[in-house]
Amino acid sequence: MMLAAELALAKVDVAVVERRPNHVLVGSRAGGFHSRTIEVLDQRGVADRFLAEGQVAQAAMLATTVLDMSDFPTRHPYSLGIWQNQIEQIMAAWIAELMLDRIENLKVDYVGGLAIGAVPLVNSIAMLSHQRGRPIPGFFVRAQVKDHGTQRRVEGTSESLAGKNVVIVEDVTTTGGSASTAAEAAVADGANVVLVLSIVDRLEGAVENFKNRGIAFQAIYTADEFMAE
Repeated sequence: MMLAAELALAKVDVAVVERRPNHVLVGSRAGGFHSRTIEVLDQRGVADRFLAEGQVAQAAMLATTVLDMSDFPTRHPYSLGIWQNQIEQIMAAWIAELMLDRIENLKVDYVGGLAIGAVPLVNSIAMLSHQRGRPIPGFFVRAQVKDHGTQRRVEGTSESLAGKNVVIVEDVTTTGGSASTAAEAAVADGANVVLVLSIVDRLEGAVENFKNRGIAFQAIYTADEFMAE
């Protein structure tokens, strides 16, 4: 999957083929990282967080062959056994730190985004903000209003966003369409969007999009940073 992601960033069409008898998944298939993934995490300064929770192995089974990784030309000539739930917990905490640090000097009343992609980000940031003693509640924007329940486009808060400063968060921006939808809904509810913040900008139009809308936009990383490394 790591290779597929890097090829996709290089604009190479990728198809991931998996040999399974059917589409039924039982349990988690993620059981660790290979050395290249650990290298990327090391470049981001967080490899130690994963290494502390996982189990290092310098040999791996490839079909019926034992693969010795001890001579691999890398700082991390090994694989790391670590379960998916542990990976997600560490990643969620790290991303929340990055995003909350980026907005700490802004006057922010709410953080939100488009459901469902932004919901994990919003939750993680809101939780960390409480732990740091500066609570920032979250909200999410429905793609479409449901015909039952509250019938609101903006959910997660009992009050209107009128007069509130909000930050819209997104995992990956391409043209910025999803974040723009969330920003428009927040503005329609009376909010002032002070920033759209993305983890990774693919540099395919989001900057220009938000500039034309008069909305501040920032990204923690850009796609070319990953390709350069």
